[in-house]
Amino acid sequence: MAMVGATPAIRRMTTYQTLLPLRPTSVVHQLGGESTVPLLNGRLILDALNAAGRVAWAPRLQPGPALVALFNAAIHQQAALGLVLGADRAAPGELKVACPPGPFVRAVVVAAEQSGSVPPFFLHVQEPPVVEPRGEEFEAVRAHLGSCLEAGFTSFGVDLSRCSPRDRAALAGELLAPVLDLELGIAVRLPASGGGQDWASGIGATILELGREGISPDLVVLPGPLELGEAAVDLARGVVPLIAPSLVAWENTSRDFFRTLNAESPVKVLLSHPALERIGAERQPPANPETLEALVYMEALEWMEVLRVKGSAGLLLSALEPA
Repeated sequence: MAMVGATPAIRRMTTYQTLLPLRPTSVVHQLGGESTVPLLNGRLILDALNAAGRVAWAPRLQPGPALVALFNAAIHQQAALGLVLGADRAAPGELKVACPPGPFVRAVVVAAEQSGSVPPFFLHVQEPPVVEPRGEEFEAVRAHLGSCLEAGFTSFGVDLSRCSPRDRAALAGELLAPVLDLELGIAVRLPASGGGQDWASGIGATILELGREGISPDLVVLPGPLELGEAAVDLARGVVPLIAPSLVAWENTSRDFFRTLNAESPVKVLLSHPALERIGAERQPPANPETLEALVYMEALEWMEVLRVKGSAGLLLSALEPA
């Protein structure tokens, strides 16, 4: 499929390149100083989009034609993006084989270069849950996070939903130590249990404990409407004032549900979308890559419209471009 809006993308190339000095040192080291791929710190992008009143979108997507289609949609909409490696679906002991970060980053870079002048984006990895701050599972997740950091990821998610509340802060601190040194993006997933104000208060208390460990999450990933229905919105609204400046993220919702939320939605980040991911997964290997690319492109455009992300790359430029 031909790239939509190729000429405007070329004209914007120099403008997007002005943000390249903001890339983390880990990204420059991985991609090389000559690369013009605008892979930025997840924290930087999320903070800027939130300040501009925009929702950030970071879908899970299979490498291949689907990535090219997503980047082409982002170019057409001038939308900043994230991309998620869903390592959380693998057992900790299988991470090295099931979710190798190096090939994922290489596929993303190739797709970005093939698409042309892509808007700024970040790469996020969501890790599987760890029960204790010790043992084989813990070490496997820690090693995978280290590999993702080395490969060029710029946002890192740990799952604290299954460990004891007394272990959460220490566990997160141990897993995220290298990420903290580089001040890259951090997300924490918290348990999908409890209810009402007590639940929100417990989440706020966890964030305070993390702060004592020197961890200020950019995202607090909460159960969404597919898990909780309308209660997911009430929970998010209750949590927002307790975790500021951290933002609330959902991983699952539907377009129709998200349309019902107004501009004051407490949810500022959508980390994944099952339907978009399923299009890529069901057609791997695709019998017709052009068909897959077209389907993903149209699905991405529809989601970008719902999330109102059009033009967010321009807002990012205004916020981050050096004077």
